[in-house]
Amino acid sequence: LASSWAARCKKYMENTLGGRLKTKITMPRIATNFKGKDSIRFYIFVKCPKGERNKYVYYLENFNKILIKEKIKCNMDLDINPYSTY
Repeated sequence: LASSWAARCKKYMENTLGGRLKTKITMPRIATNFKGKDSIRFYIFVKCPKGERNKYVYYLENFNKILIKEKIKCNMDLDINPYSTY
């Protein structure tokens, strides 16, 4: 479930930004150093052009609203300038 929604998030960002995509969005990867009980964490990295971070955060927050609206049993967190992937 988490893997498929991470892939959908990547596709949503690519579709939303269309031809203006001057960024790199990685494929969803499993966070191997995350030790959660009965849970798995996936992450994607989004590197956006300078000065466009707020726009990208806005689109990611909209995708999170889709998760909530459809009552998907996944959580999404945004980490701006992460030190690690947990």
